[in-house]
Amino acid sequence: MDEGLEKPTRILLVEDNPAYVRLTIEAFRDVKAGNHLTVATNGVEALAMLRGTPPYNDAGHFDLILLDLNLPKLNGRELPADLKSDPEFKHIPIIVRTTSKAEEDIRV
Repeated sequence: MDEGLEKPTRILLVEDNPAYVRLTIEAFRDVKAGNHLTVATNGVEALAMLRGTPPYNDAGHFDLILLDLNLPKLNGRELPADLKSDPEFKHIPIIVRTTSKAEEDIRV
């Protein structure tokens, strides 16, 4: 495939901390990855984007999910469990991020 014809990877960043969102956006910009990054601020919003429910009817599909473990509404343990039980979404890789030092959070 020609380099210029590759489609950008569509990444869903699920993060409620604006500082971490900004850092992630800057990191992707700095490496000139050319990815398309969409941000959801909680698990419920992420699920609505993935399922294309209003007001996210045209959110499209995602190739990767970057997920904060400690989220409001639907947390970083509940969201992956929900997605991995759904045949439509179980193929999407999920990378879970946490600043927690708790052993049970690190071993998710």
